[in-house]
Amino acid sequence: MGYLDDTAALTELSYRYARAIDSKDYDALATLFTPTATFDYNHADGEQHALESWLAGTRRLEQLDGTQHFFTNHEFDIDGDAARGQFNMIAQHVRRGLPGGSLLMIGGIYRDTYVRTDGRWLVATRSHEAKWATGNHDVLWGWYEELS
Repeated sequence: MGYLDDTAALTELSYRYARAIDSKDYDALATLFTPTATFDYNHADGEQHALESWLAGTRRLEQLDGTQHFFTNHEFDIDGDAARGQFNMIAQHVRRGLPGGSLLMIGGIYRDTYVRTDGRWLVATRSHEAKWATGNHDVLWGWYEELS
């Protein structure tokens, strides 16, 4: 693959992530990551979480009425079968019937490392830095602390 093919494949990987998480297809979601993938979502605990732990936490989205993730401004540094990348995100989360409103929007940056395995790019590490949030933080049960 050439650089343009690789960047297209890596960008498509982010879109498959959005489609899987927004449609709550956790089986498809798991196939986008290496089995040893780690996740750092800049929570107060500072921990990196393993794939199974992260997937278990992500399943809490089942209780939401909906989510919609938007990704833009993808940048990649590709070196053979390894890559680093980042892209901006906005995620909308809806849980109806809450005092204080049903919507929480979060904007931030995903920073990933990738490996190509059997001709297919997978996420090896993912960190998420929330830059801003607006709306009712109770929509996500305190997953994100108030941002100043």
